[in-house]
Amino acid sequence: MAMTEECTQVAPSTFGAKERREFERRWGFFAGIFLVYLVYALVDLWQHHSIPQRVLGVVLIALFSFDYVVLVPKGAFGGPVKYRVRAVGGMVFITVLYAWACGGGAAAFVPYLAVTLVLVTPWRVAIPAAVALAVAATWLPQYISSFDTNGLQWGVGAGTLFATLVVSVMRLFAGTHQQLSRAEEEIEQLATEQERLRIARDLHDLLGHALTTVTLKAELASRLVERDPVRAAAEMNEVAELSRQSLADVRETVAGYREVSLVRELATAREVLQAAGIEAEMPAAAEGVSGDLRELFGWVVREGVTNAVRHSRAHHVSVRLERRAIEVVNDGADHAAPSAPGHGLTGLTERAEALGGEVWAGPEGEAGYRLRVEVPV
Repeated sequence: MAMTEECTQVAPSTFGAKERREFERRWGFFAGIFLVYLVYALVDLWQHHSIPQRVLGVVLIALFSFDYVVLVPKGAFGGPVKYRVRAVGGMVFITVLYAWACGGGAAAFVPYLAVTLVLVTPWRVAIPAAVALAVAATWLPQYISSFDTNGLQWGVGAGTLFATLVVSVMRLFAGTHQQLSRAEEEIEQLATEQERLRIARDLHDLLGHALTTVTLKAELASRLVERDPVRAAAEMNEVAELSRQSLADVRETVAGYREVSLVRELATAREVLQAAGIEAEMPAAAEGVSGDLRELFGWVVREGVTNAVRHSRAHHVSVRLERRAIEVVNDGADHAAPSAPGHGLTGLTERAEALGGEVWAGPEGEAGYRLRVEVPV
């Protein structure tokens, strides 16, 4: 009973369904070959036992072989409990019954039983039990009259220990291999998830900015269509150009090739703010910004300006650049900050943290809102 309970406490299956099927197929072939050592028991039957004992012995050997070839691989490496219990319980019962009915030939079963214990039971059970089997198979037969043996059976004991060692190494290797496979799967899933998040984040930032600009220019064109048809047409041409550029950006985002230019974002921000009727204070150049931060700072400009246009009633927006820091400030604090961080600010924080930077976003003075990103050296 104690052995049965221990057999049910093996860790979760080392193999997946596909791997287990492949293992069972290979085990059936190789285990079938190594069952040739049971010939020792058959020879003993024919030389020293009666016909009824021979019949019973052959039946028990056949059942033992079935158990070893079919049930053991199903229960090995954390397989279903029912197969583990049947494999160990069945083989122990057959071995004991064969020893009682047919004598010393039962020693041939011991190495197979040790292998089974190593494959289907926890280490704390498998190793002590296998060693105990080896010791018993070496020492006990000389004291059992029906076994008709003299002295210590070193061959059986050594064979049992050798089989235990080989299968233990196989079990360790299988566990390590599966851990590596699972780690590779987790890395692949993580990479896929990160790529999905990157695309979602970039699409949000791109389309949020582009659609805001398109909306503002389209509204401006609708107001100018009667007063200044020429400028209205120019604004609509810019809307078409922005739409084409946005489509290209989306394609490049999905492909993973798009880069954001700080200079281009500053120029675009000036146009967007002008279309929204917001005064813009922009730096004259961006050469002082560290080269590895220009893309990140381009995203900061895009996020800060888009939020000022969409979420505030700002009249003035300023962008201030330092070598390793940038801030976007507007004077529309009452409406600038949503109740919780939006997707754009979350994506910006992820980009900044990837470079070791920090993001601050919140009220600035009595009537302002500041977005600042700083990346220490």
